[in-house]
Amino acid sequence: MNKGETEQATQKYNEAIIVAPSLAVLYVNRGVAYLSLSKSAEALADAEKALSILATGTNPPAHSALAYQIKGTVYQNRGDYKLAVESLSKSIELEPSNAKFWNNRGNAYLFSKEYDKALKDYDKAIELDAAFPMFYINRATVNLQLKDVTASLRDLDEALKLNDTNENAYYTRANANVKLGKYDEGLRDYDRAISLKPKAPFYHARGIVHYSLGKYDLAIKDNTDALGLDPANIHALYSRALSYHKLGKNTLAIEDIRKALALKERSGLMRYMLAYLLFKSGQFSPAVVEATKAIDLAPQWRTPYTLRAASYAKLGSAVKAKADRATALQLGSGNRPVDDATFFEFNVFVPEDIDQ
Repeated sequence: MNKGETEQATQKYNEAIIVAPSLAVLYVNRGVAYLSLSKSAEALADAEKALSILATGTNPPAHSALAYQIKGTVYQNRGDYKLAVESLSKSIELEPSNAKFWNNRGNAYLFSKEYDKALKDYDKAIELDAAFPMFYINRATVNLQLKDVTASLRDLDEALKLNDTNENAYYTRANANVKLGKYDEGLRDYDRAISLKPKAPFYHARGIVHYSLGKYDLAIKDNTDALGLDPANIHALYSRALSYHKLGKNTLAIEDIRKALALKERSGLMRYMLAYLLFKSGQFSPAVVEATKAIDLAPQWRTPYTLRAASYAKLGSAVKAKADRATALQLGSGNRPVDDATFFEFNVFVPEDIDQ
C-alpha cells in the first residue's frame, strides 16, 4: 500500500477499535500500519496493548508473535538492538517455523555487529524458505562483514537466479566485487541497481569507486545524486568533500563537512577532516580549534595531534607544536575512531598529508 492507502487503513482500524476495543488483532494490524508510516511510538503502544489483551485469554499465537515483531522492529529502528533481539526472539519462540522471523532477528544481530549470530539466523531462514531472495542477500551482507567474499558472491548469484530484477542483490554483489578490487564488475552492478531503482546508497557506493579510480568529477556527480534523494546522507557529504578537495575546491569541501557535522556533531573523523581542510586552506587558527575538538573526541588518535602541531608551527607557536609532536610520537599509529569508521559502509579515506 502507498502512504495514502495506509493512512486510510489506519483510520479504519481506529473506527473498528471503537466498536471492538478488546480485539487484539486490530491493534496488531494498526501497529503494522503505524510502522509503515514511521510512527514508532504509536506502533509500540499498539503492540503493547495487543499483548496485554492477548495475555488475558486464549488467542492465536500468531497475533502475539506479530506484536513482538512490531516491538522488535521499533527497538531496532531506535538502535536498541538488545531489546530488539529480546522481542524478536519471543516471536521465534511462538512461531519457530516462520522464516521471516529468523531473518528479522538476523538483521538485529547484523546491525549490532554480532555477525556470527546473524549468520546462524540467516542460515535458519534459508533452511525454512529457500525461495526468498532477501534471505540470501542478507546472508551475503553478513559474510562480507566476516570477509568471506566467496560465500557472499555465491549467495548473491542465488538471489539473482530467484529474481534477476532485485536491485539490492546487484548492489550487494557490486560491494563484494569492489572488496575484491574488481571495479569494472562492481560498476556494472551499481549501474544495474540504479537503473532498477535509484537509491542514495547506490549512488554513494558508485561514487566511492569513481573516487578510487581518480574520477573525481564523476564521484561528485554520484554523491550529488545521492544527496538529491537523501539530503541528510552523511556518507555522501563526506565523500563529496573528499572529491572537492582532490580538485582543489576546498571551500566547497569545507561546506560539505560542516553540513555533515551539523548532522553528526560528535564525529572525531569528520571533525579532523574539517581541521585538515582548514589547514590546507591556510586557515591555521580555525584548524587548531577543530583539531582540538577532534582530539577531545578521539584522544588516542595520533593524526589530529600531528595536524594541530603543524597548525601551531604555521602560527609561530613552537612550544605548543613541539608538545603535540611529542604526544603524537607516544601514541604511535592507528587508533582512528572505530565508531566513525564503521559508520560508513566502506573504508573511509582519511587524508594525512600534512606539511610541517
